[in-house]
Amino acid sequence: MKGLLLKDWYLLCRHCRAYLVILVVFLGIGLFSKDSIFFLYYPVLMAGSIPVSLLSYDSLSRWDRYSRTFPYSEGQLVAVKYLISLFAVLITALVTVLACGLRMGIQGGLDGMTLLQMSCVILALGLLTPTLMLPWIFKFGAEKGRIVFYIVLVVLMVICGFCVGFYQSMTLDLPGNFTLVGPLFLGVCLLLFAGSWRLSTAFSKQREW
Repeated sequence: MKGLLLKDWYLLCRHCRAYLVILVVFLGIGLFSKDSIFFLYYPVLMAGSIPVSLLSYDSLSRWDRYSRTFPYSEGQLVAVKYLISLFAVLITALVTVLACGLRMGIQGGLDGMTLLQMSCVILALGLLTPTLMLPWIFKFGAEKGRIVFYIVLVVLMVICGFCVGFYQSMTLDLPGNFTLVGPLFLGVCLLLFAGSWRLSTAFSKQREW
């Protein structure tokens, strides 16, 4: 498993540097534009899609078939993509939350509870990306799954816009201006992420490599 993670790490460092540029640009826009908070959410969506790019490179180099000659189980080959997505989402979410806190501090309205809510929503959206994308990639392959990739990306944009637009109108309030919506959304996405992981493993076992 360590070797698989290192392989994807090297591939990530070589071919996915554009994600770092996107992260900096979109966070900058979100920080300095009052009406562009959406740009603070977009980087974590992109981070969640990194495993899809890695799977495309695996397909081009035929690593997806060659790896089946090594003593790795299908579960391990699938698990490494989900772990990469989890690491990427966590790191990007941390940077984004820090950026959100900085933005609130600049505007003079730093609120710990609000920041916690945003943290839950940002992390949940990041996990939702691989949750919805990866099973179809493991079922149909990188090329056929690319269509699903774009469909899911549009769906995620709609979901993200909904979360941002209606965030202030949520009604499940607790004392101290704390709301259950963010943690509940994160909990649901974590369960879906675990279910997606199991589904991808099952699809990978059924697929003819």
